[in-house]
Amino acid sequence: MLALHKGVDFVRAAIVVFTTFVVAVAVWIAVTERRAPEPAWCVNHDRKVVDDGNCERAERLMQREGIVSSRYKWYFGGVGSPGSVVSGGSYAPAQRVYYRSSSGKLFTKHDCSGTRRRRRPGSLCWRAAAQQAELAKQIEQAEQAKQMEQAKAKR
Repeated sequence: MLALHKGVDFVRAAIVVFTTFVVAVAVWIAVTERRAPEPAWCVNHDRKVVDDGNCERAERLMQREGIVSSRYKWYFGGVGSPGSVVSGGSYAPAQRVYYRSSSGKLFTKHDCSGTRRRRRPGSLCWRAAAQQAELAKQIEQAEQAKQMEQAKAKR
């Protein structure tokens, strides 16, 4: 009778260990699994989904000539289809989410809140901060030029 009792305890212990292992593996897979990218849409000023080429041309124009297009912008997440108005989502990408446009362009927003990450030259966050500062400078210059043009037109 004592030997049978030890056998039952061993089986119970083995079941607990096996169950714990299976649950741990399932949790690990769920946590580390990279989700499929969310959609990124090129939209016009009415949030109507248009061809990605419009946003790509607007980006090139901004990079080359500093002209900011308010006509076409990237919209992240949400539900839509070509020609429809996108709903849900935002003009700003969410933190740590990957987005993919219909043309295959990938977008992400990195967490650069740590001061150590931001200060390390060459790091992804440092480059992103530099690009963002350059973009803000170009936008400001374009707006100043537009205001000067409007002031000249009024005279």
